[in-house]
Amino acid sequence: MLKKLPKYSPTDMINRPKILKASQMKVTRGFDAIAKHIGAEAAEKTAKQPAIATRIALEGHVGINWTPLLDAIKKALIKSNLQPVFIDIASCARSAKAIEKLTKPCFFEQSVLGRIYPGRLSDFYEPAKIKALKKRLQSSATSKVFICYGPGAALTPLRRMYDAVYYFDIAREEIFKRVKLNLTGQLGEATARETSSAQSKKGKSAKNADALPAYFGTRRLYYVEYVVLDQHRKQLLPKIDYYVDANSLNEPKLLPSLNFTKLFDQLAKMPVKPKPYYDPSPWGGTWLKRIRRLPPTMVNCAWSYDLISPETSFLVEVNGCCLEFPFPVLSGFIPKKIMGSKALRPQYRGQFPIRINYDDSCRGGDMALQCHPNDTYARKTFNEPYRQDESYYIVDCEPGAKTYLGLKEDTNVAEFRQAVLRAEKDHIPFDHNRFVNSVPSSVGDWLLIPAGTLHGSGVNQVVLEISATTYRYTFHFYDFLRPGLDGKLREIHSKHAFNALKTYRRTNWVAKNLKPTPKLLRKGKDWAEYLLGVRPDMFFKTHRFEFKKSIKDDTKG
Repeated sequence: MLKKLPKYSPTDMINRPKILKASQMKVTRGFDAIAKHIGAEAAEKTAKQPAIATRIALEGHVGINWTPLLDAIKKALIKSNLQPVFIDIASCARSAKAIEKLTKPCFFEQSVLGRIYPGRLSDFYEPAKIKALKKRLQSSATSKVFICYGPGAALTPLRRMYDAVYYFDIAREEIFKRVKLNLTGQLGEATARETSSAQSKKGKSAKNADALPAYFGTRRLYYVEYVVLDQHRKQLLPKIDYYVDANSLNEPKLLPSLNFTKLFDQLAKMPVKPKPYYDPSPWGGTWLKRIRRLPPTMVNCAWSYDLISPETSFLVEVNGCCLEFPFPVLSGFIPKKIMGSKALRPQYRGQFPIRINYDDSCRGGDMALQCHPNDTYARKTFNEPYRQDESYYIVDCEPGAKTYLGLKEDTNVAEFRQAVLRAEKDHIPFDHNRFVNSVPSSVGDWLLIPAGTLHGSGVNQVVLEISATTYRYTFHFYDFLRPGLDGKLREIHSKHAFNALKTYRRTNWVAKNLKPTPKLLRKGKDWAEYLLGVRPDMFFKTHRFEFKKSIKDDTKG
């Protein structure tokens, strides 16, 4: 029987730093208030230098709805007898054909998998157009207020031209919501409102898009937009004048850069709880729904992503106002204070390399049989910096639960491959237990899953997954020919899966190498520390603390 655990409250995820001089940490909320702030600063600057134009950059991530802000700014400036001139940085973009040529190598035909774009945000803009815009801003000796907006508005050649740079940020969970509302464009496109209108006219394209699984629509976000925009944000944050939490469609929240810096200095000195991101799947269970008090309307909950750096955000309460920040802002703005020096090695490209999530198959089904690439395959095939190692900690399970891990001793790999290909191409099912090894699950078990190991969580268990991961590359061997939540069969990646598979990892090898016995490292009164498992081909290890009250310890960087 599944054990009863304390229930989780959504307020548990709000971080409440003890900010010094909290009265000075004022948050400006709403389009009108932010527009009024921009108008007041422009008016003050114009009063001091009436012959020189005011120049403002409204930078931001993909998915920002600029229209209501621009409308509010226009009203505020006109009220101050100032004439706004709005410049969409998308007007400086390369042609659609040129951008397609740039990004085409990132996508594999008829696959959700892709290759990380190797360049920068500036690649998407025409140098001659950027040069012309810079000249226009330089020569504007007038009392007008020039406002350049959109991703790339504060590119390096333009940044020093501005009197103020505002950065509008958004978490990926919110971006996904806006994708469904057609409120996200692509680099080089116009504002969200114009993009939505243009997309609605593409009847034929929309029809073709509907023929593919829903996740194909986010491929370019993952392999292009997210890559260059996250990189651009990291470089820009130390240089901005204002940071804006734009996760609410109706109420953006502005912090001056000085307050932003003070806030993050405080966060660096305390534990930070990320905001979990929940996702259903065809095999998802009911345990997380119950424990985390998730909406009953959710069909199930397969994953709770408690920390995947690019995907996760975190909430901070400031003077009674709740702000949301993407986690990469924390790890990118103050990386050494958060991650220590080891995680700043070049091989990680500045990423926070650890993933923490729960996999719930209770009253659900078996997870797809899968494996992940090693360093060489990840770099050569996907331009990813490092491999995907995983580990499973069995949090809860019912009698008879098991975890798939490696191949059976007598598995004929050629026969296994043939069965996988028949299922993938002709939808012919097969008995996976003929080929795949499994180990019985008990609460507290720790299973190591180095890259290249076939694995999958079985039905009726909850797994805490701690991984060093690029997180995008899960190669499916077999998904039991069950439809996804969209009614279509999920993608199988037989070529990549068998390329990555370490075929020597079989029953005996798995038992000897991948299910270690916890090793006591040290202990005290009412506490103990154990090493759960470590391998030379995995670049992380996990310790477990057992205690009744609390432990004080030094994390040593």
